[in-house]
Amino acid sequence: MPSGDEAQLVEAFLRFTQIVFELPEIVEFDINPLVAHPGGVMAWDARILVRPIPAMNAPYDHLAIRPE
Repeated sequence: MPSGDEAQLVEAFLRFTQIVFELPEIVEFDINPLVAHPGGVMAWDARILVRPIPAMNAPYDHLAIRPE
């Protein structure tokens, strides 16, 4: 894999991670396939399952491993 494609994939994963951090309503996030090519990264199919959430005491309470 060319290094530019790898950098684009890393950026895409970081952005997906940020979405999950900020939106606790997301309970499933399925992207298949995620394709890197010279023009960027493309998700050909995606499914996001959301549910109402109970009130949280602190930010990121919905995460098993929480950032400090």
